[in-house]
Amino acid sequence: MSKRYFSPSAFLLIALLSIGLTQCSRDNRTVAQIGTHERITSGEFEKSFASLIEKLEPGTVDHELIKGHLDDLIESRLIMLAAYDKKLDQDSVMLEKMKEFKRRTLIDQLWQNEIVDYIVGEQEIRDFYAKSDIQINARQIVIYVDAKGDSTEEMAALEKANDLIQKVKDSQSFSRLARQYSDDRKTARKGGEMEPLMYRLDDNTITEAAFNMKKGELSEPIRTKSGYVLLMVDDIQEVNKRTYEAAYDGMKKYILDTRSKETEERAKAYVDTLWNKQNAAWNDETIDTLTTLFRQWKKGQNQLVLIDSLEALPEDFKNRMVFTSNEQNLSVADLLVYYKKMLAQYNRLAMENKKSFQRVLLTELRYRLLQDQAVRDRLDRDEQFIKKMNDKVKNDVISQKRRQIQGDVKPTEDELKTYYEENKDTRYITQKKVEIQEILVRSEDLANELLQRIEAGEDFGELAEKYTTRKGHKEKKGMVKAFGKGAMGKAGEKAFEMSVGEIAGPLSSTDNKQAIIKLIGIIEPEPRPYSAMVGTVRRDFITDVKDKRMADWVAEQTEVRGVNINEDLLEAIRKAHVQN
Repeated sequence: MSKRYFSPSAFLLIALLSIGLTQCSRDNRTVAQIGTHERITSGEFEKSFASLIEKLEPGTVDHELIKGHLDDLIESRLIMLAAYDKKLDQDSVMLEKMKEFKRRTLIDQLWQNEIVDYIVGEQEIRDFYAKSDIQINARQIVIYVDAKGDSTEEMAALEKANDLIQKVKDSQSFSRLARQYSDDRKTARKGGEMEPLMYRLDDNTITEAAFNMKKGELSEPIRTKSGYVLLMVDDIQEVNKRTYEAAYDGMKKYILDTRSKETEERAKAYVDTLWNKQNAAWNDETIDTLTTLFRQWKKGQNQLVLIDSLEALPEDFKNRMVFTSNEQNLSVADLLVYYKKMLAQYNRLAMENKKSFQRVLLTELRYRLLQDQAVRDRLDRDEQFIKKMNDKVKNDVISQKRRQIQGDVKPTEDELKTYYEENKDTRYITQKKVEIQEILVRSEDLANELLQRIEAGEDFGELAEKYTTRKGHKEKKGMVKAFGKGAMGKAGEKAFEMSVGEIAGPLSSTDNKQAIIKLIGIIEPEPRPYSAMVGTVRRDFITDVKDKRMADWVAEQTEVRGVNINEDLLEAIRKAHVQN
């Protein structure tokens, strides 16, 4: 990279990114060359593209998608080059943000090392992964046992469970037995069918048992709080199985969240140990003086007035220590800086009491101790930490430069109305809708009988008034309020394929009922009035203007710097993804 393009920190950023990407992939061929010194490698492209295609349906990767992703990478790289030309990474606001980001990142890493890794082990994550994203479809028969029941009732329930097991082994239908004997009526009505089971760390006896069974297996009686349960596993399948690396962070966080008490205790013990090692101590005399001053100052003063009063204190008092440790001291002057940051969180009352005063400062002091410990552990020299810092700089300067390129957009009323007129027939139209009459009944036999009667000449509305089971629709003769695509299930889907006056059915509904429908009318799309769409029109106009500015800028920079795409390599990448 040329130093004429970058500041020293930017040069380090790109160098580190290039090293990391080379290690991630052996393929270091150039997909796009930007100017003389900047390029996008196939390894870099594949790494960023992987996170995109993970969310797509198989078979949807084509040349247009791949080319579009490369264009996005080129755009970001051009913006980054321009940002470093303007030394945005050296901006004072940026440097202050990076200072705070560095502190948070160091503390986060220390938290991972000393707390999270202690609570959640690698093997435990792998064990959880083996069961995650697996869905088990199972059926159950529940036999309730009264919590206040005696041993006789307990034995009777267990005997009933074992008797049912034998019936299943004798080839009787589990579903039929569930309908007849299960005390859980919700699942009994569906032959014992349960909601799909996903593995969780919640000590659920049923889930734990199911994940130790094979497809088609029948369990022994499982004792739960409410009684005995018999399980039959119908199917075991993977659902959206991700790679271990992609799922790692989410699994680790989930396991950690289930152990909040243990985590809290470990964290407190660790911070207390640091506090003692650093000989951390409060200066009671200084704190007593400050809290007395807060109480003496006129009540009702706002925070800004209080800050002015504190800043007016004598210099020798400002230099007095509020807190001391081996490596960190907090003076009254330091307190003024910190107090300005707390305006939105704390009021004067929180500073009038010694204990609450210390509690207000404790979070900041613990952060300082933790940051010092992270530096002592040399976490600021860790390769991953350096990469995070450089990625943060890169992303922030790109965002800042992008905002500069796009600028502010303040459209006039005439511009918005003109934009609306140009787009009203495509972007601001109502949804196409249909109106139907429907007869919804419980059995397919009855639906077929009614269909024959309609075909024989009986009135659809009169039959709907007599037979439909849809609540509130008898008196409407089965008329359903106009609806758009995606409503009314299979009946709604079919309605959009029909002609006015056409009748169709029987059509299954989600609650296992049968529908006969008649298409009454079609409501074609029409433009929505400007007054109802002005907010959306404004947002769309601003977005389009910003997109146009960005596209023009990219085109100009492409010409100035020179961008050359290796089309053969891009096509080879596409073919590789299509084959996969």
